[in-house]
Amino acid sequence: MRHLLDLRSYPARLVLGSLILILLTTLSAGAPAYWLTRTELERLAWSHVAAAKHATHSLLQAEQERLVNLLALLVERPTLQRLLNEGTPDDIDAYLSAFQSQSDLSFLILCNPSGEAPAFPSLPPCPHRLPSGFQAMEFGPAAMANRPIAPHNSSTSSAVAIAGRLLDGAFLRRLATDTGVEQSVLSHDGRRLASSLGENLTSSPIEHHPAPTAFAAGATTLIVNDRRYYAASFPLPQSGDASTLYIEAALPVDDLIATRNRALSILTLSTGAVALLAAIAGVWTVRRLTNPLEQLTRVAEAISGGDLTAPVPLLSGPSEVRTLAVALQRSQDSMLAALDNLAQARDWLDSLIRSVVEGVATFDQAGRVTFINETAARLAGVDVENALDQHIDDLFAASDESGVRISLTDIPHDRSKHRAGILSHDARESKAGRRPGERALRRVHSTTASQPEAIILLEISAARLTAPGSAPPQTVLILRDITQEESLRQLRSYFLSSISHEFRTPLSALNASMELLMSETDLTATEMRELMKPVHLSLISLQTLIDNLLESSSIEAGRFVLRQGPVYLNQVIANAAQVVQPLLERRDQSLAVSEPTFLPRLTGDAARLTQVLVNLLTNASKYSPMHSIIHLVVERKGATLRLSVIDQGAGVPPEEGDRIFRRFVRGKDGSEQAGVGLGLHVVKTAVELHGGQVGVEQHAGGGSVFWFELPVMPEETAA
Repeated sequence: MRHLLDLRSYPARLVLGSLILILLTTLSAGAPAYWLTRTELERLAWSHVAAAKHATHSLLQAEQERLVNLLALLVERPTLQRLLNEGTPDDIDAYLSAFQSQSDLSFLILCNPSGEAPAFPSLPPCPHRLPSGFQAMEFGPAAMANRPIAPHNSSTSSAVAIAGRLLDGAFLRRLATDTGVEQSVLSHDGRRLASSLGENLTSSPIEHHPAPTAFAAGATTLIVNDRRYYAASFPLPQSGDASTLYIEAALPVDDLIATRNRALSILTLSTGAVALLAAIAGVWTVRRLTNPLEQLTRVAEAISGGDLTAPVPLLSGPSEVRTLAVALQRSQDSMLAALDNLAQARDWLDSLIRSVVEGVATFDQAGRVTFINETAARLAGVDVENALDQHIDDLFAASDESGVRISLTDIPHDRSKHRAGILSHDARESKAGRRPGERALRRVHSTTASQPEAIILLEISAARLTAPGSAPPQTVLILRDITQEESLRQLRSYFLSSISHEFRTPLSALNASMELLMSETDLTATEMRELMKPVHLSLISLQTLIDNLLESSSIEAGRFVLRQGPVYLNQVIANAAQVVQPLLERRDQSLAVSEPTFLPRLTGDAARLTQVLVNLLTNASKYSPMHSIIHLVVERKGATLRLSVIDQGAGVPPEEGDRIFRRFVRGKDGSEQAGVGLGLHVVKTAVELHGGQVGVEQHAGGGSVFWFELPVMPEETAA
């Protein structure tokens, strides 16, 4: 039953197709018949409305002619002539009332024509315009007629007779009986003045809808008291002016609509019944046909879900189904045998790989990882399960010695060893998305002990791996982590070369100066002082280097301690300025000190703080251009004292702000590149042991601002 509810399944499509075919067949026969019946009924109804409209028109014309004939008969009676000449007004009224009653008139009056000398003074004057035809009077719509009355032996009228018949409810009901439709009199603005539909309809709202067909001119559909009518209207004639009254013929069609709805209900119910029976029959037939297929489908789903030993039923259905069951059984047996062989090969391979300490990874021709051991996955920073099916380059993100991304799929399969660098897992997340050929690492081979990025250096060898059978060949990579040994080798080489350079330069200057002093015997005191300046500068450089080496060694060994005592900052600044003065003179530089009037007393190691200032001022002189000014600014900031050394060099990039204080890190710009990168490390350590902090900023006018802050003694803060 579940397959029948799934429209994508074959049984559901078969049942749905059969149901649609049956519905189309049933509707193709019933829908046209219903449509023809409905159209014919409406045509007959509107034909009836049109015929009733013509009949109404004829009856109203007959009524108008009757009024004219009655007036002709009246004015020719001698009795009326005699009463007009000799009778009293009461006699005339009695005669007219009797004639009105006998002739079924609503009113009958005599009047004097306006503008003439009255022949009969007792008669009222006639209206300015004599009524004729169908008009809306004060007392309601009416059919009107008039005729002049002339005395005997005279051609001039002496009176006018006016007769009328009200088009009231009683008249319209008789008219409706004669025509078979309801009648209503409408004003020119659509108001209902009189109607056979009811006495209270003249003020009640009536819903109007456009007629669904065009069988009658002026056709419309009315809803009156929840009853529906087909109606058509036409104007009533009026002498002298355009018509202001309309007569409306309305045919009740509730029975017609009810019949039409019953026909639609019968068609709908019959179609639904046929569709239901067809669906039941279709479901039963499809179930019998597809039940064997569903059994095989369940077995196949169980096998694909991991139940490889699910029993395959032997079906007795059609021959095609039996053949399918046998084929599935054979496939299951072959799969179990193949899996048994694969399990044995996997156990052997796992044992082999576990005995290898290097990382091992294999990938296919598309570069997708097909196997990886725990060592290689740990190098990539992922789990073994998450590493599978990833691209080998996305997994390791290897780079050559210049820091450019390379593809591990391009490594030659000759088992030769190649060196490459990869980012650690944390560093790789910040550089995701780089492809081979892009700049990935700053440098693969570290030239400093504090590398800016966590790089793992690998020794990689590749070989072609051909799987048994017809499977495409794969590539196996052997990965060995040589980061530690390479870092130690590079650090040793860097340190020795830096120390050799730093010692060779001042020693060469010392040697040259001593040789000149020894070879010249008649030098003046001034000349000897000039020769001794390079000697002095060389000794200062050697002393600073040796001090930084010793301090760095003490820091590394954990023996870097402070000799606490009162510190007078003025003395510290003066001592540091005296030490670096020869360096400043050599580069024709000057030192500008800006400090407050009162400098608070500090507690700390005056020698360490002097060394801190010497290192900062030496760096400022080294990286500032010649003939420049180095500023030393001392500021009081609450409970701390801030000392800033401002140079005019190229500045330190913001991203290098923290790294510059590490060991063996040197600035990349400047006129001189001397030093081994220990001075700022000693500065940071000494300041932090004093409870302060150190940093570097970009100077607004160019250059860098190296600053450090020291806490002030509590009593000095209170002062």
